[in-house]
Amino acid sequence: MYSEKFYKVARSIVKKPYNLFFDPIILNKENVPDEPVLFVGNHFSYFDPIELGITLSEREIRFMTKKELFIKGREVINKKQIDYQISGSFKDLFTIPLAYPNALSRELFSYIITKLGAFSIDRSINDIKAVRTAINLLQAGNDIAIFAEGTRNLKRNEQTLLPFQSGIDGIAILANSKIQPFAISRNYCFRSHPIINFGNPFKLEKNTDKLIMIYNDFERIINRSDFTIELEEEVKKLIR
Repeated sequence: MYSEKFYKVARSIVKKPYNLFFDPIILNKENVPDEPVLFVGNHFSYFDPIELGITLSEREIRFMTKKELFIKGREVINKKQIDYQISGSFKDLFTIPLAYPNALSRELFSYIITKLGAFSIDRSINDIKAVRTAINLLQAGNDIAIFAEGTRNLKRNEQTLLPFQSGIDGIAILANSKIQPFAISRNYCFRSHPIINFGNPFKLEKNTDKLIMIYNDFERIINRSDFTIELEEEVKKLIR
């Protein structure tokens, strides 16, 4: 379960050494509204959530996270035991004790991200529970972050994006929340200056089969079926 105290303590511990080691560059942070928003961006590293959380250290961001990261240690051991029961081979028997370090690390990681407020989504189904969780959190005044590619994009050096997952428009509309696009660029190495760039936030309104994208000083009308591609383009143009 999420712990605000745990989140703040973890952030205070990580913030200074993170900034000293990577020395990130922050662009257009002034675009981020004061109100709770739905952050949507690209994803190429396990450091991305830390980058966003450290950059916006005055906020507490809840991340929608693939369910595979919440696998419990007991599940890892059980799978190895089942493999042995099916095969009966010495090789599978030998892998059971070797699985305990991995099980322990998974258990610890699952515990940490849960305390930090991450919640899971099953990407193999239409996960209504995850969508409702995101909507409820936004309506309760929380910031939500979604890495719309659904997994890490290992083609980052080509500055290409994986196809964005659908459904973000529904969350934003039902929660009556603005979408805040962002993009993270460059590898995470010592003093590599990873860049996080924030675009222009916008609100969505439905108009039959159309969507109205409402920015601060203009509006755009698009087909609802085209929204996911439009959002992908919004993020892509922020990559530096």
